[in-house]
Amino acid sequence: MTQSHDEFLRRQAAELLQMERLLEGKPQELSANYDKAERSCPLFADVGAGDMRALGVALPAGRVEAGIRLLAASLGKTIERDASFINLILPNGPRFSAALPPVSDGPTFSIRLHWRAVRPLDDFIAAPWQLSVIDEAIRQRFNIVTIGVTGAGKTTLLNALISHLLKASPNERLGIIEDEPELQIAANNAMRRLARGRADMRRHVREMLRIRPDRFIVGEVRRAEALDFSKAFNTGHSGDFTTIHANTARGALLRLESLVEEVGIPPSLRLIAESVDLLIFISRRPDGARGIEEIVRVEGCAPDGGFLLKEIDRRCERCVALSR
Repeated sequence: MTQSHDEFLRRQAAELLQMERLLEGKPQELSANYDKAERSCPLFADVGAGDMRALGVALPAGRVEAGIRLLAASLGKTIERDASFINLILPNGPRFSAALPPVSDGPTFSIRLHWRAVRPLDDFIAAPWQLSVIDEAIRQRFNIVTIGVTGAGKTTLLNALISHLLKASPNERLGIIEDEPELQIAANNAMRRLARGRADMRRHVREMLRIRPDRFIVGEVRRAEALDFSKAFNTGHSGDFTTIHANTARGALLRLESLVEEVGIPPSLRLIAESVDLLIFISRRPDGARGIEEIVRVEGCAPDGGFLLKEIDRRCERCVALSR
C-alpha cells in the first residue's frame, strides 16, 4: 500500500470511530464496550480523576468493527480469526487496543493517551528525601525498576527518570529496547530497538550487549526476556532501567521469578537480587495524580531463601525480608 492510501484508511477509521471529537477533551483513556441488546458500543472516558465516566454516546457495533479493521489495515496489521486482538500505536503516540469476535462478544476498543511532554521528576515526588535517594541511586549507577499497575504511570515515571539522568550526564550512550515506541528520550547518543517477530525482546537484549551501551533501558519486562534482562544487568551494564507490572515493589521481584520460570529454568533468586538494586513503586491516587508510594533497596538474599530488602523512608531504618 502507498503512504497516501494508508493515510486515507486512517482518516476513514478515525471518522468511523469519531476519534477527533472524542479525544478533543484529552481524556487519559477512552473505552468502547459492547452492548449486545442494543448492538452498539457505549463509550466511557477516564478524565484523570475518579472512576471512568459514561459519555452518553454509543456507536453502532458495525461501524466500530469497520473502523477497527480499517485502522489495522492502515498500519499493516493482520487480524487473525482465532486471535482477533489488535494492539497499535497511533500517530502522536496513543496506544490503541481492540478485540473482535470470536474472542469478544462484540467489537471493543480502548485508547490510552500518554503525556506528550516529559514531566519533571519533581512531579512524582512526595517528599524531598525521595529525590535525594533517587539522585544518589542514579549517580551510583543502581539498576532501577519502576513498578505499578496498569495506568499507574510506570512509563511516564521512566521518562522522567531518564530525563533527570540526561541533565547530569547528557553524553551517556543509551541502548533502548521496546516492544512499542513509548519512551520519549531526547539523548545525544541513543540506539533504539523495537521487538518485531523473531527479533523479540530476548534477541534484542543479547544483540544490544554487542554495541556497548553505557546503560540499558528496557521499556517493560513482560515475558521470557526477564531471564536475559537479569543476565544483562549482571554483565557490567550498571545503571540500567526498566519497568514491570506488579501490585507492590516486593511483588515485582516475585513477578520476575515467575517470568524467568516461564522459560523453563528454575528462577535464581541470587541472579535477580544481584541484577536489581532499587525498586520504585508508583500509583495513581483518587484525584488522578501519579506519585511515588514506595522506594525499596534490594540488598541480596535473606537467610530464609527470600530477598533481603530495605524499605527506604525518611530515616532509612527499616529492613524487611521477603519470604518466598
